[in-house]
Amino acid sequence: MGRRVLEALGFESGFTHMEWFRNKDGEAVFGEIGGRSPGGRLVHVMNYSCDADLFTGWAEAVCHGRISQKLDKKFSAAVVFKKAQGPGPRITAIEGLDSVLARFGEHIAAIDLNRVGAPKRDWRKIVHGDGWIVVRHPDFETTVRMADSISTDLILRAG
Repeated sequence: MGRRVLEALGFESGFTHMEWFRNKDGEAVFGEIGGRSPGGRLVHVMNYSCDADLFTGWAEAVCHGRISQKLDKKFSAAVVFKKAQGPGPRITAIEGLDSVLARFGEHIAAIDLNRVGAPKRDWRKIVHGDGWIVVRHPDFETTVRMADSISTDLILRAG
């Protein structure tokens, strides 16, 4: 489906992303296409999946028509965005981080969380909320389990 959409648009080069979903009958439905890199730190996640720098690769491709880096996918990777819970304007606590690090530390590729005392971000204005964590592992199911655990076990509080 993606290749057909790109062909229909005459898209020949550049960074693009597509968003689609499956309806309740299981049919894949095209949602939108962006003629730019995806948001939500997804290029970072792609970098962590293949130990590459796609920002540099993109520049190389535009300037030289090629990417010199190996882009073999070594890992499945996932990003978890965190939104502080509570009505207050500032981050007052980060709960569960020590446990997450103890269980998954070697598989955590990036952590960027608001610090205690920082203003709580408006989730309607910024996709990564009050922070994000990238996990990666060679096994897809293990990656999904880690991301799911982080999504529930790591809590940022605002008061």
